[in-house]
Order: sequence, then C-alpha cells, then structure tokens
Amino acid sequence: MRFPLLIKYGGFYADVGVMQIGDLDRLWNETIGCPDSRFDVVAYNRGGVNGRSLTNYFMGSGRKNPFFERCNKLFLAIWNENGGRTSTEGMHESPLLKEIPLMKHHCEISLEQQKELTGYHTHEQVMTAVMGLVDYESDWNGPRYIAEKVYGIEDFDYSDLINEMTGWNGEEAFKLLSLRLPAEGDVESEDQRLARELNQACLKRSFALKPAHGMIVKIAGETLGTLWRANDGSDDVPGTYSHWLRHGMTYWNQDEIPPALDFQVLAPTKVEHLLRKT
Repeated sequence: MRFPLLIKYGGFYADVGVMQIGDLDRLWNETIGCPDSRFDVVAYNRGGVNGRSLTNYFMGSGRKNPFFERCNKLFLAIWNENGGRTSTEGMHESPLLKEIPLMKHHCEISLEQQKELTGYHTHEQVMTAVMGLVDYESDWNGPRYIAEKVYGIEDFDYSDLINEMTGWNGEEAFKLLSLRLPAEGDVESEDQRLARELNQACLKRSFALKPAHGMIVKIAGETLGTLWRANDGSDDVPGTYSHWLRHGMTYWNQDEIPPALDFQVLAPTKVEHLLRKT
C-alpha cells in the first residue's frame, strides 16, 4: 500500500522498524515542502551515486508524484501477470523487469538466495526499472528525473551504519549495546569503547536506524532488531548503551540533514513504453 498512500496523500512513508534520529520536519521543509527546491522525491539509496537502488522502507513525495505513479502501475502490472499473484515470490522473473539484475548482499549468498531476496524486494526492483526507463510515449525520462528531482540519501552511512560498523553481526551489536556504561572511576573496557563509538556514530551521522527484521534474517542471521524483539525491554535498560541511544533519539537533534547524492544522468536501461515487454 505504500505507493498508493504516497500517491494519494503525499508525505513520508516509513516502515515500522525505522527508528528516526534526524528531524523529519526539517528534511521535508528543505526539500519536497520548499517551493524553491528542485526535489520531488526523498529516499535512501544503496550503492552510492551510481547505484540507482532506492529503498522502499523510507520514501517521501508530494501527492500524485509521477515517479511513484509509474512505479505503482508497473508493480500492479507484474502482480496481475498470469492470472494474478498472492505474494511477491517470483515477481522478479517478469519480462517487465528483465533488464534489472538480481539483488546481492554484503555477505556471500547463493544464486537461490539472490532470487529469493530479489523477489522479496520486487518493490525496489520496480523503482530501479522506472529510474532507468525512457518512455517517449508518456514523456518520461527516468535517468534525467533521478538526476534532477530525487534527493537520494546514502543508505550505508545514514540508515544502516550500525550494521555496517558491526559487519552485519546482529548478535555482536546486541551484545555491545546491552553492556552497562562504566561506573564513575572505572576504566572503559574495549567492548565499552566499541559500544560508545557505535552510539556516537549513529547519533552524529545517521539520520535513522534500520534494525532489520525481514528477509535478511534468513541470509545474515539474527539482527539487532530481532534480538531486541526477542528480549523485550532490552533496548531500554537504564545504564546501558541501548538506553543511551534511545535517550539520544528521543531528546537530541542533529544540526543538519543528510546531504543528497549528486546523481548524474546515466544511460537508460530500457527505452520503451512502461508496460511493454522488450
């Protein structure tokens, strides 16, 4: 429902698992909500300035945004293929997405896992397809639109930083953040130093914290998010690094919003009508 909700109402969509750190009002008022801004869409992006891989767990736009309208049309067309679907399994195999490669992950995964991961993220595959599409029949130039209108935020630094710093080891992140801060007069241990640096980096650099809960668990194992969920209240024990991080997210604010990736106009991946198979 996230595409239809954005198309109808505008604003920001965020998964329930996204823990916000930075100021959303400020992000809106300096981008989509600013009459003088060139930006129509805000989203996290994987793979750097040339990655062109917007994520669907956090997206923003005004009403009736042409990018998300096309994404929704393409997603529905694939959903309704072959008599209709009841899940995203196998959707990535649609001829309408044949130009889009399978998704990979930071750790080594098998071809079957890549296919399963890509099916789970078909929503994002659709966005990648529309970004690379030039459709002269409907006057759509995706590569130019992305370069001119999309405020892309680097995913690794500004949302997945805690995962990157712990090598996507959820058990390690959980262990560190569950530690108690050193008492007055105590010498900081090596693990306490690592936990402090995690907190400081997230509060200073990350605009949000995304402790994953979904498909990634089958690939990379338990995450910080799944371990917090399995150990109810463990993220809010006074005197721990988790409590400090939670306190900072609640009462503290950053001085700036994250910078936009400097997208350039890249070669299209498809030159054809949006719903025409090549």
